[in-house]
Amino acid sequence: MSPYSTEKVDLMNICEAMYPRELEKEESVGRFLKKLLSYEIIPTEERKVEEQMLQYEPFKAIMTTNAKSHLLEFLKQLVQHNIRVI
Repeated sequence: MSPYSTEKVDLMNICEAMYPRELEKEESVGRFLKKLLSYEIIPTEERKVEEQMLQYEPFKAIMTTNAKSHLLEFLKQLVQHNIRVI
């Protein structure tokens, strides 16, 4: 994941517009996407976020060798978002 950018926000808006059914099925991803697009503080309790994201392939250690770094980058994104909101 890259640092915050308008391009990333544009891509998230496209995902939200084009894949609403998929985001409804994947509640955790949909919830995080909506919060990242809003001006709402996102809880960043590492253990809870990790539990929610471990069901997805990029965060599974058995699926990729970069799973831990993906999780850390995701957590950084949440922290960056919260800093922007504050």
